[in-house]
Amino acid sequence: MSSIIIICIFVILVAFKIWISSPKNIGKFGEKRVARKLDWLSKEYITLNDILLPTSYGTTQIDHIVVSLTKSITSF
Repeated sequence: MSSIIIICIFVILVAFKIWISSPKNIGKFGEKRVARKLDWLSKEYITLNDILLPTSYGTTQIDHIVVSLTKSITSF
C-alpha cells in the first residue's frame, strides 16, 4: 500500500514539474513578476498590464505599458 502512495506522489510531482515548466506558464509567471516590480514605481507613473488591442489580423497583446505623467524620454 505504501508503494502505491509513493508512486502516486511521484507521478503528481512529475506532472506538476512538466506543467510548471511549459513555455506558456513560464511566460505567465514572468509577466506577473514584472507587473509586481512595476507596482513599486512612484505614483507619477501609470502602469497598464496585459493590454489587448484589435488589429486587422485579429488581436495583439502588449504585456506592459508604463506612462510617466511628468517626464518624457527623448532617447534610449
